[in-house]
Amino acid sequence: MRPILMDALGKVCILIPAYNAEATLGEVLEKIMPYHLSTIVVDDGSSDGTKQVARRFGSILLEHPFNLGKGMALRTGFSYILQREYDLVITLDADGQHNPGEIPALL
Repeated sequence: MRPILMDALGKVCILIPAYNAEATLGEVLEKIMPYHLSTIVVDDGSSDGTKQVARRFGSILLEHPFNLGKGMALRTGFSYILQREYDLVITLDADGQHNPGEIPALL
């Protein structure tokens, strides 16, 4: 069930830059699921199973062929987001540093 507040705010998405985050990304994506938001993961040239984790959770997956750094991963994600006319973007780190439980407070 989507909270009414999110509907009032328009088209909202989550952007997660990820590099070799196979061990932590799944937990972050699982915590986002109750919010029913589009989730975009930018795999920044990972050599582990990061992309497989993103796919398993149904995330939109953007990929860099090799590591370009967090800044470029964010730029890639924002470029994608701007083309799809989202109204709000929340960025989270793939390592769980940011608590997805705070999403309602951010909105």
